[in-house]
Amino acid sequence: MGKLILFLVGAIIFAGVYYSTGEKGAQYDTAAKMAADEFEVLARNAALTGLSRAEQQLADNFDNKATVTGTYEGAAYTTKIVAKGSAGVIINSSASITPRSGETVTYDVRAEYERENWFRIADAPPPFMQYLLMAGGDVELSGDVNGQMYEPPDGSSAPTNVDIHSNEDLTLKGKSVRIEGFGTYSSEMDAKDSHVEATFIPNSNPTGSSATYQVSQVTIPTLDPGLMALAMAVDSTTSSDVKIISQDDLPARIGTRDNPYIWHIKGDLKFEADIEIPGYTIFLVEDKLEIKKSLTTPQTSYEGADESTVAFYVGDVAKIAGESEIWAQIFANDLDIDLKGTVEVYGSLVTHGDVDLGGTVDYYYRGASPALTTYFNGSTNDRLVRVAYSEW
Repeated sequence: MGKLILFLVGAIIFAGVYYSTGEKGAQYDTAAKMAADEFEVLARNAALTGLSRAEQQLADNFDNKATVTGTYEGAAYTTKIVAKGSAGVIINSSASITPRSGETVTYDVRAEYERENWFRIADAPPPFMQYLLMAGGDVELSGDVNGQMYEPPDGSSAPTNVDIHSNEDLTLKGKSVRIEGFGTYSSEMDAKDSHVEATFIPNSNPTGSSATYQVSQVTIPTLDPGLMALAMAVDSTTSSDVKIISQDDLPARIGTRDNPYIWHIKGDLKFEADIEIPGYTIFLVEDKLEIKKSLTTPQTSYEGADESTVAFYVGDVAKIAGESEIWAQIFANDLDIDLKGTVEVYGSLVTHGDVDLGGTVDYYYRGASPALTTYFNGSTNDRLVRVAYSEW
């Protein structure tokens, strides 16, 4: 009986030692695995650091294909940049770290890029697009024309002038014309003094300057929507005329301020129904633009000063007619912008031609968005676009 008790005690002791040893072994294995995972994370972070440095190097100078080396938290990385054709590169970044156990941990990242022109968003639109109306030819104001600043519902915009400029003659015929800004011209002014005083009333005139005066011509750049399409990252191209008769005719993707939707149309563009255009959108229209109904835009999440979110660049004539409400900035080429009937325009207008404003037209000036005028800002960078990525 005594031997049996000793045997049982010995068995219990043996079992305790056995299970204790097993538990410690499991804990060791777990700790070893955790350590290996931690070293892999360090190696991965180092490889990504090399990748980031190589990206910045290419952004600063696309022709700089020098190898990037360094260390990150004890892990050494070597990042090689390899050219792929004339407009592409491949970045291979490899990092390694050797723990005390002596087994080296390696991590690799591979990314492929293509280069494209990127037009940076300036702080303001170009000078020729900072007016309610800018004309390369004559401007004649008649009928019942009212030009005032648009005040957004949140009241975020400070009072600004609603200016009109003609690179030729400025003629004022109507007694019912009122513009909350300056009227400038580069050739002659044709109007009665009493009409001028009652017409041009700037919102801000701290120096007490005359509300109308002669200035040098304002440069209006050549407008060719086809060439613009070649230089910009166009999202969609249509080789024929486009007729918009419902919301379904608009693109599905909604453009953002950083990435507006760009639609290149090689024919005419006609709006024949009331349409709301969500998001930032640029229409490059090679021929004519005709808006017969209302074209509106919703509020955006942009927290800066109020600005237009839709831009039309028109190679021929832009015609707005009928009972329309137009929310856009419009730049048309060398033909007239013809506004007849009862029209409300929320935005700005630019043309190389003459402008004859008759009928009943209410202008609510909204500044042209620099995000929609990047082509004319003259400030471009090369941007790297990642087209493939893998890591192991």
